[in-house]
Order: sequence, then structure tokens, then C-alpha cells
Amino acid sequence: MNTYVELVKSYPIYSAMIQFAILGTLGDVMSKWMQKGRVFLPYKWSIIFLKMIEWAVIAITIKYAFTGFQAFVDGLEAHKLIPHLGKFGKAFAVSFSMNI
Repeated sequence: MNTYVELVKSYPIYSAMIQFAILGTLGDVMSKWMQKGRVFLPYKWSIIFLKMIEWAVIAITIKYAFTGFQAFVDGLEAHKLIPHLGKFGKAFAVSFSMNI
């Protein structure tokens, strides 16, 4: 587990790209499985590869957005515009600010 954490900390963009490519594409495939009610290969391998690239690109924007909104919440807290938040509160504030 420590190796994984160190890898993610050392290569945040690349690790996000790999994770999103795998999990996002798997989610696309599983949604087709649920629509049809059976397990099958819904896309050609070339389409699966393109979907993995698509999810990897999306990962870059999401990673930068989370980093930016983390700084946004830290700035609000530093200027006393919001109360001091714990770990959970800060995570909630980042997610909330991204969604509004």
C-alpha cells in the first residue's frame, strides 16, 4: 500500500490518468452490461482504447480542478471567510465548491 501511495504522490497526473482510464472505461462497459442484462464485450478493442484515452484526458482536467479548488478553500480559510475545517470538512468544502 505504501508503494501505491508513494507512486501517486510522485506522479499525480500520470497515476490519475491510469486510474481514470481503467475505472472510467470499466464503468462504460458495465453500464452497457446493465442495459442489456448480460456480460459481453460491447465495444471493439479499438473503441475501448479510444475510451481509455478519453478518460485519461478527463483525468487531467479533474486533477487540476481538485488542486485549484483545494487552494481556493485554503485561501478562504486563511482569510477567515470560512471557519477552520477539519479533514472531512475541507474535503466536503472542496467538493461543494466544485459542484456549485
